[in-house]
Amino acid sequence: MQATLPGAACSSVDKSHLRAASSVAIRLLRDVARKSSYRTGALSPYHWLRNRQVPTPQNIPAQVNNPAANSHFPRYLALGLAILAVVQGFLIWNAHASDDPDNHTRPVFGVGRLFSANSPWNTPIDPSRVTYTAPSTIENRQFRDTALANTWIQEEDLLFKTPADAPVRKWDYETFNNGDKDVNAGRFSHSGTLNLATPESKITHGGDGWLIFTDLDGVHFWETWGAHYDAKTKTYRVAYVVKGNLKNGTGWGKDGVGAGIRAAGASLLGGLILPEELNNLSIEHALSMDLDWSQLKEGKKSTDQYVFPAVAPDSDSLTAYKGTIPMGARFAIPHDVDLSAAGLTPEGLAVAKAFQKYGGYVTDAAGHTASVAMITGGTKQQIANLYTDADWIRQHLVMVVPK
Repeated sequence: MQATLPGAACSSVDKSHLRAASSVAIRLLRDVARKSSYRTGALSPYHWLRNRQVPTPQNIPAQVNNPAANSHFPRYLALGLAILAVVQGFLIWNAHASDDPDNHTRPVFGVGRLFSANSPWNTPIDPSRVTYTAPSTIENRQFRDTALANTWIQEEDLLFKTPADAPVRKWDYETFNNGDKDVNAGRFSHSGTLNLATPESKITHGGDGWLIFTDLDGVHFWETWGAHYDAKTKTYRVAYVVKGNLKNGTGWGKDGVGAGIRAAGASLLGGLILPEELNNLSIEHALSMDLDWSQLKEGKKSTDQYVFPAVAPDSDSLTAYKGTIPMGARFAIPHDVDLSAAGLTPEGLAVAKAFQKYGGYVTDAAGHTASVAMITGGTKQQIANLYTDADWIRQHLVMVVPK
């Protein structure tokens, strides 16, 4: 009996497609668990990792640290496995719906090229000026090691275009980085309020509270960390908000001051794959990557743990990083690799071409995750295709360094 993937009503599911369907199901269960943790007050393993809090017997609830302490544990385990099976079955069954609206081309943002032409995000690799390090180097072996980190494609409903009639909302902030002074230098304000035209949008990435929306002037954007919305007062509260320049900024920090919320000092927009790029199978910029702390460079000084264009590592890098790869490191598929012979899907080939032409930069840390791309607005089929090729792409990337 043949089954089909969501958005692919005529294609059979092979092993790689089943892995993609499993990834979708696992992510769905993870999100359900995360929402449950919010309601119960329990801190999920995701947040232990993201907040750099190491789980110990003292801070893990008794029913997690000792399953036997919870008489309902076997029941919960069986329920979880049953949900996983149902979700995977639904994903495959749902593929037969050829009128699935999520399989259609998503609307474009129409913002054009992100950041300046001379931004590192938009600068092609010149093979004559870089060295493609050997696959056998410790950095490349750690990068490719799936025991250290699972291969991942990051999906976020991240960027929202602000219409002319968007309502003005109140934003109470703890820290505001006005990154438009001298394009990237930044000016900081604390404990203030902004009144911003804000589109109908969705705060994403769990407790990290990510949101990006364009300014009405069409030149600037607003990027948040730790945002949440109070529907009663129609007020946003945010721990950190950055104003950036879509046209003339570089999407990277300067002189130690970040231009976005990434650990490397980069904007979340840097390397983001937009719907129109997947639809057109053309990605003309570098990509953004996350790695596990076990892969990121250990050091005695934080300045030893990052390279240009990054301006910083994580704040706890001296204790958390245990590997050899510096924040800001650039990885690429060597220019002599014949991508046409790799048997990639159309979307996978587009991403591989971007890695070959522009490379990708390490911008953040993520628990047991090696994310080789971040996309917004992809269809089910596009996402499934990218997961099909993600491992091949990762295993053909090498770190490039200036000569």
